[in-house]
Amino acid sequence: MEEKMADEIFEELGYKKKNLDIIFSRFWEEWENEDLAKTFSFNTEYETIDITDENRYGITMQELQAINKKVEELGWLD
Repeated sequence: MEEKMADEIFEELGYKKKNLDIIFSRFWEEWENEDLAKTFSFNTEYETIDITDENRYGITMQELQAINKKVEELGWLD
């Protein structure tokens, strides 16, 4: 079975990739789930992840899997 890409996992979890302006998007990738009031922001310039979780649900194992896969795809583990 083929391994899923991070974007596919985020989409399956109900997240949508936010459209950022062209300059801002050079350094950021954001995934937002409006129903959960939660956003994951990947700063590709500084290799950091910002998490906004208005309901303070924490991170599920599936979300952690998507985050880990995105970090791997961005080459941050090299």
